[in-house]
Amino acid sequence: MGSEETRRLILDSAERLFAEHGYATTTLKMIAEDAGLTQGSVYHHYRTKSELFLKVDSSANDRMLVPMQEAAAAERTFSAQLSAVLDVATEIVRTDPVTHHFVVMVRLEARRHAEIAEAGHDTRWGDLWQLLISTGIQTGEIDASDRQWALGMLMAVFSGLGQISAELDFERFRLTVEGFKRAFPHSFHTPRRRVAIHNEVSTGAPRRMPR
Repeated sequence: MGSEETRRLILDSAERLFAEHGYATTTLKMIAEDAGLTQGSVYHHYRTKSELFLKVDSSANDRMLVPMQEAAAAERTFSAQLSAVLDVATEIVRTDPVTHHFVVMVRLEARRHAEIAEAGHDTRWGDLWQLLISTGIQTGEIDASDRQWALGMLMAVFSGLGQISAELDFERFRLTVEGFKRAFPHSFHTPRRRVAIHNEVSTGAPRRMPR
C-alpha cells in the first residue's frame, strides 16, 4: 500500500470517528483500528491527534467549499447564487453526510480544545458569503447600506441549516431547504427596501428596475 493510499485511509477513518464521537473521545488507536492499520502507521503520517484533526478539517472544507464556490460563480444574481449554493449543500448532505456532519461540528469542537482552535476558520467561507452579498448589492436585490445585516442573516441561515441537518432525515431536510429557497431571497430584501416596495405598490407607482 502506497503512502497516498494510507493517508487517505487515515483521513477517511479520522473524519468518520471525529464526526461521530468528537475530538476528545476519538483516539489515534481508534483511528488506526478503523482504518485497518497499526498505530505506528498513523503516527508515521500524523504525529499528533490535533495535526490529524486539522488536516481532516482542511480536506472536508475543500470538498464542501469548492463545489459551492463553482456553483455560485456560475450565476449572476443573488437569488440564483443562494439557490445554487443551497442545492450543492443539500447534495452533499445526501451523498457525503460524514463530511457535512464533521464541518458542522468543527466550530464547537474548536472552542472546546485550544490545540485545534484554528479549525473551523477557513476564510473561504467568509469569501463565499461576501460574494453572494456583493452580487445582491450589484443587482439591487440588497441595499448597500445593509451589507452587514444581510451578511449576518446569511451566516445564520447556513448555520441553522447545518444544525438541523443532524436532526432530520434527508427528505425532511430537503423539504426544509426548498422552503428556505422560496422564502429567503425575499427576506434578504432589507427592511427599508421592503418598505419602498410596499409604498410603490400601495401608491401604484412603477417599481424601479435594479441598476
